[in-house]
Amino acid sequence: EPFYWSGKMYDFKFDGEFFVLGKAEENQVQIWMRDNSVGSDFNLLTTLTPPENTRSFGSSVALSNGRIVVGAPDDTRGDLRNGGAVYVYKRDGLAWSPEIKVMSELAGSGERFGRSVALSGNTLLIGAGGGARSSSALSGDYPASVYSYELPTIWSLSVLHSTGGSVSSSPSGIDCG
Repeated sequence: EPFYWSGKMYDFKFDGEFFVLGKAEENQVQIWMRDNSVGSDFNLLTTLTPPENTRSFGSSVALSNGRIVVGAPDDTRGDLRNGGAVYVYKRDGLAWSPEIKVMSELAGSGERFGRSVALSGNTLLIGAGGGARSSSALSGDYPASVYSYELPTIWSLSVLHSTGGSVSSSPSGIDCG
């Protein structure tokens, strides 16, 4: 669950080896690595920034199986304001490289796709909340949605679940309520 400290929003995940810190107001994600030779100290390995000019990069983060997922729910593309996007990075040794940028074709302005993210194995869950859908397949207001993507060889949308409540991340995944 993202948290606020000194008026700034952060999110973090830890997998025992890497500590990932999303800093939305600074549009960056820091990756820290545990230095077992010095006890439990951490060293800054690298800082991820969005590949293009976007806002709120690092609002939500997930870490699993050699991948980092970064939500940027205020990402704007074309006329779609705050539609959101999610960036997936893959680890190769100690380097983290962009794998894919995920955007919802169903999200409307204000949808905030990427508000929360969760990753387990090859399953990626992306939460969105707020706004109206602009797709012909789905119309009307959907204040909360969860998108599920699978990775056989490319990320593809497999499930969409919408509720009338809110979407937030938790240690066990994404909660809809």
